[in-house]
Amino acid sequence: MERRLRETTPRPAIDGFVVQPMIAGGVEVFAGVKRDPAFGHFLAFGMGGVAIEVLRDFALRKLPLREGDAEAMVGEIRSAALLGAVRGQPAADVPALVRCLYALGDFAWASRADVAGIDLNPIKVLPAGHGAVVIDAVIVPSDRDRTER
Repeated sequence: MERRLRETTPRPAIDGFVVQPMIAGGVEVFAGVKRDPAFGHFLAFGMGGVAIEVLRDFALRKLPLREGDAEAMVGEIRSAALLGAVRGQPAADVPALVRCLYALGDFAWASRADVAGIDLNPIKVLPAGHGAVVIDAVIVPSDRDRTER
């Protein structure tokens, strides 16, 4: 990477690199938080990839989440069966996914004055007992934060 960057013009200033392991397999889902000006923060969850764009299959909950909300969100999407054992693939680690949704909801609620939106896409839900890994995350600060900088 360093060699290729040295060959580019103009030369970018790079402080370092972040290298992460490739996460193969698992089921891709997304989770995100958005602030509605009239109603406050909402958590969205659904299948990742093109499924969200094409199928529009997702669940919404107003923050803060209540006990049982994350489990209900996972169960109410039409494509929830893809998290089970399907076509020879092992069942996904749904308890880890549920913990991820609660953690996202808790973080977003605690940071609600500073955060306008959060997008975790994709989250790879690995086979049962192996967890869930956020592959990409974007946090959008609130307008208040942008004007203070």
